Amino acid sequence: MPAPDDGNFVYDRPDSIMMLGRSIDLLFRGKKFDFILVDVEGGQFDAFSGAANLLRSCSILVVDFTLNHPRVADMSLDDYTRIQIEMDFDQVKVPRLGSRGIPTNCLVETQNQIFLTGDYKDRLIFTRREHSLGKF
Repeated sequence: MPAPDDGNFVYDRPDSIMMLGRSIDLLFRGKKFDFILVDVEGGQFDAFSGAANLLRSCSILVVDFTLNHPRVADMSLDDYTRIQIEMDFDQVKVPRLGSRGIPTNCLVETQNQIFLTGDYKDRLIFTRREHSLGKF
């Protein structure tokens, strides 16, 4: 059976292999970053799981988002959104829609609006007030 193709990427499911690895949290234990960009084509859940502490300490997190990402992660949009809310950022901004606000209030509504558009690609910009690097 051919791999799913969304016109931009082919999402395949190669054979799994076991290998030793370390989480991003372990690699950067005790470090803080002001800005983190995550563009892993639907692998956000795994990336967030391995970098939970680092992500909770950063000032600005930019996450690539397309409608395919929850599907590739084999998650519902609600579960995908819940994971983003659990990162405890103060604000989220969706540039293409011009939406912004507290993640718990606007993220579900905004991502449902994105889902209804049928074709969407943007970045979600999460910030924390106590680490603000300028006007949001």
